[in-house]
Amino acid sequence: MGDPDGSGDPSSEGEGAPTGGSPGLERRARKDKEKVFTENTIALVGMFEGATDVRAKDCIEFATRVVFIVPHGQLNRALGRNAANVKRLREIFRKRVQLVEWFDDPAHFVMSVFRDYGAFKVEFEDRGKVHHATVWVRAEKKATAIGKEGHNLSDCRDIVARHTEITSVSVSAPGDEVKKEGEAPSPPPPSA
Repeated sequence: MGDPDGSGDPSSEGEGAPTGGSPGLERRARKDKEKVFTENTIALVGMFEGATDVRAKDCIEFATRVVFIVPHGQLNRALGRNAANVKRLREIFRKRVQLVEWFDDPAHFVMSVFRDYGAFKVEFEDRGKVHHATVWVRAEKKATAIGKEGHNLSDCRDIVARHTEITSVSVSAPGDEVKKEGEAPSPPPPSA
């Protein structure tokens, strides 16, 4: 048989490996995280690439949205003038379409994932074997970044974990009280 993705890993052949489609859809694995493309995902990528003329690095389909990771420097081209490409794809897919620009640097990549929520800072922390990122977003966007029942945060966490070593993500906003180690909690605000 052979090694369809050229990685030298014999486990990458056979079931789950995409056939046909865009040459940019080779099956890739990063440690235990495996990107498997279904026929539907391959079709979504084909429609995205046809509409935008930009090759997708990855496509992740969630219940309410489809996320495309685009190469660094290709975000504006993928969006199109006045986000026309995204609007057209949203009508076709009948789901929200989110574009995330790829960055090799994890901080920039995480900021890109949370771009729609006004992300302006990322702080990293190791919590034992867990790599955690706290993403700072605009205060008025915090609730949206978390989403109903935490779905938006969960989706963003899945995207980040799929492409980095970060496995835990939380959202903060200006005005959130951050308790430092050994510091007493601040008293509650006076009531009117």
